Amino acid sequence: MSELEKIYYQYQNDLERGGDNESAIRARESLYGYFDKSGLLAHDYEDYVCSLACENEKQGFLSGFQYAMKIALECMSN
Repeated sequence: MSELEKIYYQYQNDLERGGDNESAIRARESLYGYFDKSGLLAHDYEDYVCSLACENEKQGFLSGFQYAMKIALECMSN
């Protein structure tokens, strides 16, 4: 595991203590409502949706952090 991934997992642990923000709660409710109306049960899809969301969040965090560090290094070299 890279140092950047360790930072991400610490970030995730900190987020879990604070809970989801309002927009995340609304998005989850909207998605679950859509699937429920389609006749799917939560236990049929939740693991797949959560897995995809977690991987997308991790990818975005890692990419964003790397981009921020690139900008910081460019600023420091000028």
